[in-house]
Amino acid sequence: MNESLMRRPCGSTAPRAKWTQTVRPVSMSVALALAQWLAPPALADSGTGVDTMVSNALSSGPGSAPRQKDPEGLSAVELTRNPTGLLNASPSLIRKPTETASGWWIGGFLELGALEGGSPESAYFRKFKSLAEGFYFSTAKVEARDDKDGRYFNLHLGALDESDRFGNLQLGRVNSWRLGASFSGTEHVFTTGYRSLWSGVGGADLALLTLPASPKAPATAASADIAIGEAALATPSSTLSIQRNKSSLRADLHLPFDLQAYFTASSEKRTGARPFGMVMGPPGATTAGIEVPESIDHDTVDLAAGLQWNRDHTSINLQATASLFRNNIGTQRIASPLFVTPANGLVTVPSGTFDLAPDNNLYGAKVEVAQAFPSLWKSRITGVYSVSRARQDDALIASTAHAGVAVDGVAGGNWDSINSLSRGSAQAAVDTQLLDVGLSATPHDRLNLRAKYQHYETTTLTDYWACNPLTGQWGRVLNDGSAASMVTAITAAGVNPAGTLASAFNAARCNLDAAKALNLVPAAGNIPIRSIPFDQAKTLASGSAEFKITPRQHLTASLERETIERRNRERERTWEDTAKLGYVNRDLATGTLRIGYEQGRRRGTVYESDPNATFYSATLGPVPKANGTNVASWIHVNGLMRKFDLADRDAKRLNLRFNLALRDDLDLALSGQHQDHQYVASEFGRVGAHRQSTAGADLNWQPAPDTNVYASLSRQASGMSQRGVAQNACVLGQTYYLFSDGVMATSATPTPAQVAAGITVVGNSGVVTGANFAALCGSASATSPLYPTSRAWSVQHEDSGNSLSLGVRKEFKQFTADASYSRTRGRTVLSYTYNPQAMGTVTSGATTAAQATTLALIGAGFPDLTFEQDVAEVNLLVPVKRDVSLRLLMRREVGKFKDFHYDGVAAAPTPQSNQMTFLDTGPQDYRSLTLGLMLQMQW
Repeated sequence: MNESLMRRPCGSTAPRAKWTQTVRPVSMSVALALAQWLAPPALADSGTGVDTMVSNALSSGPGSAPRQKDPEGLSAVELTRNPTGLLNASPSLIRKPTETASGWWIGGFLELGALEGGSPESAYFRKFKSLAEGFYFSTAKVEARDDKDGRYFNLHLGALDESDRFGNLQLGRVNSWRLGASFSGTEHVFTTGYRSLWSGVGGADLALLTLPASPKAPATAASADIAIGEAALATPSSTLSIQRNKSSLRADLHLPFDLQAYFTASSEKRTGARPFGMVMGPPGATTAGIEVPESIDHDTVDLAAGLQWNRDHTSINLQATASLFRNNIGTQRIASPLFVTPANGLVTVPSGTFDLAPDNNLYGAKVEVAQAFPSLWKSRITGVYSVSRARQDDALIASTAHAGVAVDGVAGGNWDSINSLSRGSAQAAVDTQLLDVGLSATPHDRLNLRAKYQHYETTTLTDYWACNPLTGQWGRVLNDGSAASMVTAITAAGVNPAGTLASAFNAARCNLDAAKALNLVPAAGNIPIRSIPFDQAKTLASGSAEFKITPRQHLTASLERETIERRNRERERTWEDTAKLGYVNRDLATGTLRIGYEQGRRRGTVYESDPNATFYSATLGPVPKANGTNVASWIHVNGLMRKFDLADRDAKRLNLRFNLALRDDLDLALSGQHQDHQYVASEFGRVGAHRQSTAGADLNWQPAPDTNVYASLSRQASGMSQRGVAQNACVLGQTYYLFSDGVMATSATPTPAQVAAGITVVGNSGVVTGANFAALCGSASATSPLYPTSRAWSVQHEDSGNSLSLGVRKEFKQFTADASYSRTRGRTVLSYTYNPQAMGTVTSGATTAAQATTLALIGAGFPDLTFEQDVAEVNLLVPVKRDVSLRLLMRREVGKFKDFHYDGVAAAPTPQSNQMTFLDTGPQDYRSLTLGLMLQMQW
């Protein structure tokens, strides 16, 4: 809002009846806010609808237009402080608006000019901002009010020709009605170094520019790999980004009988493309992934309507909402340059088809009630109940777009038709409901008590079965027909009855009970056959007390228990108890002290590492019993693995802040935070401690009303550890032997190289049988056949960041200047550990050059990931005459990145021989100098 209208002009005699009419306390607060021109009245639920703040990189923050300071300051005292003890900022000079003959007060502000430089081809520089060369319409504001009957009009817009354009309109009449509208644009640039092999990026069909689709013999994977690499090197870099444009509308209306109503509507459009991934062939086979662009064309419409009633000590708010999402590109076809080994009756797979984000609707209703009892300990009860349902019934697409697919030689599957699916649409829904009740009371002037109960639950309504009703085959066709994940029966004698066919389960024709009645052992236990619904119910109960030791010293304490019940998760229930203490002292001679400490403890029911076996092929038959059967697929996860959101955890958090007045004109604010999360019972997963510490210091110096200097310094450091174990094998009838170098083998006889190296057998698993394989192979141990701890690996992840900000603002006789500088440094250190012998990275004997290179990476062998950014900006505001000024802008920005993941990609987009293709060259260093000359006008 234009500061020129934040004060009523001195000496004005305009009538003010509409501005000072007698209203109830809530409306009085709204009217006072409007009278000060801080914002239009906040009717009903102000968090819904029109954006309350619209701006961009040059109209907010360090890049905003400087204003002349008001020589009168805030009061007769030259320096004033807020309740926390910090110096107040000097107010800007307020221009007296113009009064028209009709009684309206009108004022405004306009800034426009030109920019030079400022748009390097760097994704990070362009992320969320546009500083294009040429004419630049920075911002315009027009504000008007009529004191006679309380009408007002505010318009604020800027950067209309840029991707980060914005605008906001507010008009209405105080305590009567209000209409608001806004629009904003934001561009999210993902990469400016993408080498696109396709035309049609951003659309539904991407065709290859030069390469053939799915080359076939005499082409090979190796020749396709070379061709893709050459095509990528010959392709210039391009940008992948998403443009978000949002428009919104809000209407508020005061009704009789103390009622207020509001309606909001917003529409958000997202268009563009972002990096995606595509693979062809069986998972884990020789054909690897290629980076492709996902086309984005999304529309989201949000609607809300509400009715609010306030009388005496009672408030009621009713609200209904709807959110409608539409994807205008439901499916995307991408031509594939990858060579694919013929499979499932297909010689080539020329394209991949993706079913993109589905259309969906979300509907909700909410009722809020608040009742105050002033005579009963000044108590107050609040309650909220809300329900919502998200519906998604998007039409499903066929497993492949290519005709002729026959999985396992079974004809008639029609896998290129939706007739091969168990149903034609998603038929999915998620229901939620929330109950929140709060109570506060003040039984004594020094004591305030609060209690809260909250229950929130979600119910997922999905039940999709992966079975082809035309053939009875359980499972899915993968990667557009180039692979499949299907349930078959073991045909080996002694496992299933003699003569059992691999296709035996097909006879059940997708009837689960009939399939189980066959009593046949499936060939694998980990084939997904059914979607997993995840439900959750969370209950939160808390109580707190605030005690005023003195009027300026407060002590707070609270206890909280959060209980979460889950379906189809590793723990049915977890509970976390948290205790919090806080202390505020504003009675110190030179400062204000705030301390907060909390400690939490999460525990839960018995941890079941694999709770979803019934959703996989293992549920179709008995477990294997015959020797020679590989049963690794019946064990889906290491039994000692703990997921971090379910694991036992002890948490501690400490927050400190001390505001100190070093002198009358000099402030120092010190802050610190430390978090320590201990995963006390986790051997695998996130283990040990996850710590994060932050420290900061802010200095503010106001040596004179026309001068301000500030400095800020902060540092953050965090670290966490993860541990896992690579699978080995688990075959019935085998005994697995552990050698002293960590190798697990099925023979107790060491190789000659092992003998020469002095390696011996140090233990064995015992014979793996159908009766004991779950116990022997299910959890990590020194002699586990599947999860031997010698094959464990760990990674330590440490982040650190430092930032420094400096700034000065000074008013001279002929101009006003401000300058700022910020320096940001970030570093990520990754350390890996594992046993290279146990992993098979090296074997006994002489180490090859390639093995030596790999071994050198163990520990801290990978380079650190670093980010550096320096931004310096200078603004000069030169008055031309009373209401006209020139603004000169200079912004220097330098960014540097180091990310070993992208090392060598620019020169070798296909660094391996398996067609793995990297088309994004990664983050780019940049240097930018933006110069601007802007004309400012106020009236």
